[in-house]
Amino acid sequence: MNTKIRNIKVSFFSLIFLIVITNCYTQQGWQNLNTSFGGIGIYFKDLNNGLIGNYKTTNAGGNWFFMGINSGGTTLSFPNLNTGYGSYLYQILKTTNFGDTWVSQINPSNQNLNSINFPNVNTGFACGEGGNIIKTTNGGLNWVNVDNPLNINYYLFNVVFTDAETGYVSGIKSFSDTSIVMKTTNGGNNWSIQYYLRSNWGVFTAMFFVNSTTGYIGAASHNYMLKTTNSGVNWLQYNIPTSNTIYSIYFPSANTGYASCYSGQIIKTTNAGINWFLQTTGTGSELFSIFFINDLTGYCSGDNNTVLK
Repeated sequence: MNTKIRNIKVSFFSLIFLIVITNCYTQQGWQNLNTSFGGIGIYFKDLNNGLIGNYKTTNAGGNWFFMGINSGGTTLSFPNLNTGYGSYLYQILKTTNFGDTWVSQINPSNQNLNSINFPNVNTGFACGEGGNIIKTTNGGLNWVNVDNPLNINYYLFNVVFTDAETGYVSGIKSFSDTSIVMKTTNGGNNWSIQYYLRSNWGVFTAMFFVNSTTGYIGAASHNYMLKTTNSGVNWLQYNIPTSNTIYSIYFPSANTGYASCYSGQIIKTTNAGINWFLQTTGTGSELFSIFFINDLTGYCSGDNNTVLK
């Protein structure tokens, strides 16, 4: 009997020790990797292999290798593990070997691009200054300007497509506080406009769709996050614990999501955006981009050579 009791006690305390160790590990939070670069575009295809801007790691951020000047991008989109596209200012770049080499493509708009998105390996969209939206259907061999209701007075921050036909862009009308969300259901041939004219709604600076129906929009200088669960027909407003500009949103799963902000802030939700809470980052730098491989492991990059993990 005593032996059984002793074994039970040992097993019990071993379990407690394991729980404590696990909690300590998962609560380590964000660590600064002390890199010599920052960046905006982030993509990881697994726990070890990732890209930030024009740098690449093969050992989970332990070491980083410079890929060259004409490589990577301030925004990255990978429709499969090795084929990806990047945009930087007015440039469009493509890789088919996960960043080892990049090929430049022609941007017909000749305007700076703020966002690029490929729902599949052949079809992609990009948007930027002057209300421009461009499209390719052959893997970037040719890009064409997309007709849309906007004019040169608009500045588009984000483009997201949930499939080859359905997509969204968000931005702002220059010299005003009129934010805009546009939607297409036929591959960009036609767009419907949703205006949010209330001045206290701010500028739509970040957008992310978890699936074909659920998406999020972050704003500048206002303490809310917008969410749709019906493909953009309606948007609900949820409070967040910061009024700093949201630069990037990423949901690795339906319930768990993160957003990176001005002044070194990162916020997190574990209930699909209903509640958000601040995380400790240890930096005051602007955090322009965030990406998660799973619910717990992610990277964030920003100003002042900041890369967090």
